[in-house]
Amino acid sequence: MKAFRGIKQTFYLIVGLLLLLFCAGYIQIAIFVNNMADSSAEEQTASFISNDINQLEKEFWKLRFWGKVIHTEQHPDADRYFGRTIEYVKKSITTFNPRFFKEKFSGKMEKISLLTAAYEGAFNRLTQLKSNRKLNLVKLDSNYRMLASVVMMTNDPGFATPLRNSDRFLNNYLQNRRESEYQAFLMNFDLLKKKLSATELVDNRLKSYMVNIEDFMGYDFTLESESRKINKEFDAISLELTNLFAAMSHIAQQLSEEAILTGNNLRLTLHQLFLLSGIIMFVLLILILSVIEKKIINPIKYLSIVMGQVKAGDADVRFVSEITNEISDLGFAFNDMLDTMNRHRFHLEDLVSTRTAELETAKRQAEQANSSKSEFLA
Repeated sequence: MKAFRGIKQTFYLIVGLLLLLFCAGYIQIAIFVNNMADSSAEEQTASFISNDINQLEKEFWKLRFWGKVIHTEQHPDADRYFGRTIEYVKKSITTFNPRFFKEKFSGKMEKISLLTAAYEGAFNRLTQLKSNRKLNLVKLDSNYRMLASVVMMTNDPGFATPLRNSDRFLNNYLQNRRESEYQAFLMNFDLLKKKLSATELVDNRLKSYMVNIEDFMGYDFTLESESRKINKEFDAISLELTNLFAAMSHIAQQLSEEAILTGNNLRLTLHQLFLLSGIIMFVLLILILSVIEKKIINPIKYLSIVMGQVKAGDADVRFVSEITNEISDLGFAFNDMLDTMNRHRFHLEDLVSTRTAELETAKRQAEQANSSKSEFLA
């Protein structure tokens, strides 16, 4: 403590403590603001991720909707809307940025991109199948009409029932695309072929009609089977994407909740730190005031009292202090000054007493001389 005995050192100590308190408070606030900014950014990012995922899921289901509309041919602009939607989905996948949470979503958007590409590829294959089916149906219809016209031109009532049944089974199959209806048509058509083969009507042209009808029907059934497989692929892709979107939304929700919880914990921690800092600052302030009172105020006050007593005539009073600093040195110097003044006063009093005694002696001697002189003259 010897280095802090003086007022100057005490002042530096107080200033140092105040600067320490200020720096500690500033650092706490800076750390809190930085952590709160990070927490807020994470919360905002989690919210954006959740919105992006939900929007991406909506666009995917919109994609499925327009894909079905295209195949039903119920909307003239379905192709344009489908293309616009698929481009939006691709762009959303490309621009998706989880920022702070890349590890949480690592590989998920790549998987969504692959599934979307698989969906687009399956849709293109299905579109090609639809085009092939249309062309095949045109050829089937043309050959069937030619065969029916040839059979009807015979005016043979024995062909009426098989032809009518074939026509009915064909229409049922084209409407429902069931395997049972396809097999029923083949059985009835085979019966019609046998009846035709038993007549003289069959020539190469008629044979080609019958062969083409069977081939076109078989090709249509194959295309239908492929279409159903692709539709199952659509369902599988949709289910996988739905599960993936749900998992990502759950992760985003958890991240948002964690960010909110972190922010609340930071606020609580800051409140506790501010409370603790307030207590520490109050204690240090009391300590600083105590030091100021002990080292500065009390010595000055006591020195003032001593001076007042000296002024009142009490020359024996002295300044007393247990501390050592400039103020106590001033008080002790004042004591030395009083001692010096007292010594000079006592010395003057001695000189005055001596001079007075000498004057008294001289006065008595003069009086004696005058008395002797008067007696002599008398």
